[in-house]
Amino acid sequence: MFGSCKMIVLNRRGVVFGLVTSPFIIKSACAKPVVRGRQFHNQPEKSHQHQALIDLWEAVKVETDGKVEVSVHPQNNAVAGGDPPCSICW
Repeated sequence: MFGSCKMIVLNRRGVVFGLVTSPFIIKSACAKPVVRGRQFHNQPEKSHQHQALIDLWEAVKVETDGKVEVSVHPQNNAVAGGDPPCSICW
């Protein structure tokens, strides 16, 4: 088992390469994936439901550090035919 393991030898080139590339690796690993969505409802923009949904999705955005963004569209965003098949479309 131990006969197949190789010892890692660090040289100056490997250390410099690691130091130079580590900020890019860390940045890509810590990048925020953003989920964007739209929510439709059948109430007018001045309704309490519209403002409540805006407040709700703003709180979700804050709680998730901006990873989830959902826009709210009153009166089904003028989609012909009434309510769309889903209230939240991703």
